[in-house]
Amino acid sequence: MDVQVLISCCNIKKIQDLDLKKKNIKNAVIVNQFMPKYSEEKKGNYAMFSYNEHGIAKSRNRLIENSTADIVIISDDDISFVENYEEIVSKAYEENDADIIIFNMQKGNDILGSKKKFTYNSLAILSVCSCQITFKRNSILGKNIWFDENFGIGSTFISGEENIFLKTALDNKLKIIHIPIVINCHPDENTTGEIWNHEMIKSKGALMYKLYSKFYLLFLLYFIITKYSQYKENFGLLDFISIFDEGKNEFKRINE
Repeated sequence: MDVQVLISCCNIKKIQDLDLKKKNIKNAVIVNQFMPKYSEEKKGNYAMFSYNEHGIAKSRNRLIENSTADIVIISDDDISFVENYEEIVSKAYEENDADIIIFNMQKGNDILGSKKKFTYNSLAILSVCSCQITFKRNSILGKNIWFDENFGIGSTFISGEENIFLKTALDNKLKIIHIPIVINCHPDENTTGEIWNHEMIKSKGALMYKLYSKFYLLFLLYFIITKYSQYKENFGLLDFISIFDEGKNEFKRINE
């Protein structure tokens, strides 16, 4: 199985500016946003498509459209890969019955992901970072699954696009498993975690309503309690509830 890395970036002039060999990326498709007009550049196993548009979910969808490999890995322009990542990913798909495999990622001094192998359910997908995701391209295209362009950086709601993508895959009966092996790393020089400002709270409200509308109030209660230390300096309890509901209501208006 051939493996391709799908890289989202913006304002890149040439492929060589990405230092892909230094990041140990062997085969890649790149979508470069915020450019004046559409253009293409190809160099060896690298192909870059530049667009005059924005939004991380739109970028991911363009990458899926332009990719050609059996297996693809979601990535960004600041991600590096371990030496034998292609062999690790190929072997995982050969040895497991899965449409999507989530791997571990090193972020600074931490490891994102479980230490155990398991099969994902609709709640476990909430812990996944985009750059941990790999999938069989034909499985995704066969079910017509795309990233929701209302979610993610540069969109109406600034986060959650990867969770929706995975939930849609589960709803379409695709199998998602976790393999506890690190395949890539993020420098994470300035770790801040999620910043619970107005836009983040609104996005979580929209995301929880989209994914789990019947249990929306339970998720609201969960975030009120578990994220209190992160939002208390800027928002009171009623403010948090109001903004969370603002996200739900805006999502409903968009989808009327």
